Amino acid sequence: MPLIAIAMLLAGCDDGDMTFKTFSFTNPISACATSEDILYSLNGTEALILNIDRSLLENVESARDEKNNYIPQEIVLGSATTLTYRNYSDTATADVICNSGVSAPAIIDEWTSVGTLAVITTPFRDAKTGALLGYDHQITIKNATLRKGEEEITIIDNLYGSVRDMLGFNFKFLRTNGDPISPDRCEDGTVYVISTTEALQLSFGTTTDYLKDSEASTTETNIDLSVDDDDEVYFRVFAGTISDNYICVSASNPQPVSPAESQRWTAVSGTVKIVSSPYTEVSTGKLGTQHEIRFYNVVFNKTNPASSQEYSPEATGEDTAGNKYYLFGTYYTGL
Repeated sequence: MPLIAIAMLLAGCDDGDMTFKTFSFTNPISACATSEDILYSLNGTEALILNIDRSLLENVESARDEKNNYIPQEIVLGSATTLTYRNYSDTATADVICNSGVSAPAIIDEWTSVGTLAVITTPFRDAKTGALLGYDHQITIKNATLRKGEEEITIIDNLYGSVRDMLGFNFKFLRTNGDPISPDRCEDGTVYVISTTEALQLSFGTTTDYLKDSEASTTETNIDLSVDDDDEVYFRVFAGTISDNYICVSASNPQPVSPAESQRWTAVSGTVKIVSSPYTEVSTGKLGTQHEIRFYNVVFNKTNPASSQEYSPEATGEDTAGNKYYLFGTYYTGL
């Protein structure tokens, strides 16, 4: 649906200096390459520009009401989040909007606004596999008043457009045959898996070893990530391929500078369950213990760069009680 605004209240314009009475935008919105916080829609010489902290567009599916309808997130327009209408002396381009050093075409008309946005966030998935790839944020101008001097224009319940946030990672720690990659362990006890540019690591407290050998029978250990400060789970994304020395760091083995860490997500809630049971190596007959490490309802918060964004890995298994979990992997001791 195109965005169409109609002048609802005009003041002080009896001298005929009113620049417009209606305007419409049918083109999709885009984000500036120089700053993802600047969104814009163009229509010839006109531009409707939204400057918004993108962390406000949370990558979490919108809640639903009792009728299963999405409940929009409301964002107030003001000094922090601004919606601006501009009319230029010539065709408006991304260059003039996104780069402060560009002065042509010139701005001949500018209106600022107050009001409220309504945002509905939905998952964007791979059409074939159903894998989560990102989130779509549908932005509606719920109620906004644009002002220029004493002139005012009111916009009510008009769709501004949608912007897509790709996750920027795969979160697939699998072998080519689809089996989970077997975790490794650092000398300090950190357990981790690496898949090209991504790493998932569990940093256990130094006083507790959850992966002990010689289990006489199956045992379960539950770690509540929301209350246990000693045990931490990180998901890390790097700008290039990494190896073990990016995770197993020490005073004598500092983390390499390049490639740099581009994202870090820290688990803030959920449960890590370790199911330990006796295991016999088929080829050697040697006895040991297998520790199946599961994530139940684990929620990661983006901490580098700092953001309110959250991510939960999709379930890959289900236990006998019907509870779904993400399988981190199976670590073996005593073999």
